[in-house]
Amino acid sequence: MNCRYCDERLEKNFSYGSVPMTPNAVEEGVLLKNGKPIEYELAISVCKKCGLIQQFNSPDPSVLYFIFKNEIVGDIWEKHYFEFSDFIAYQKFDGVKILNNLIREKVKLCSPSIIVCFGERISQFALDSNDSILSLRNNFFNLFNSKLICTLALNSILDNQSKKRLVWEDIKKVNKEVLDEK
Repeated sequence: MNCRYCDERLEKNFSYGSVPMTPNAVEEGVLLKNGKPIEYELAISVCKKCGLIQQFNSPDPSVLYFIFKNEIVGDIWEKHYFEFSDFIAYQKFDGVKILNNLIREKVKLCSPSIIVCFGERISQFALDSNDSILSLRNNFFNLFNSKLICTLALNSILDNQSKKRLVWEDIKKVNKEVLDEK
């Protein structure tokens, strides 16, 4: 399974074990098998690339919806199911725009003079850029009237001690900027 945001291959991080697909399983052959609810593994994954937390291998929604289609609400529920399915299938959800607006509000509220972004992905997100962290680092950018500087992720220093110098150069630049503002 791949990440729904960045398409990186996901690994299962945590499993709650097997759970019934729905607590309303009453129809044999639909969500019941031999009198017992059909189960799936409820597992969570955190994308290593973008950090999105998501359910790993979700159950098929058409199976979940099928149980509720009956004589009482059949036509109404079926119409709702198809409308909802179309909405999900064709939704142009712009998570980046929503998060960008949220960040803008928080930055305006705090009014920081300097923001430090640690890591390539968050730096690219903050600047709406595809440039590498090596080309973004050690420069100040304007982010909602605050100065933003990008540097390497701290875990990259643990993986490669030679990168510590690059991060230290960026932090010295931040210190100089703070002292110059006083």
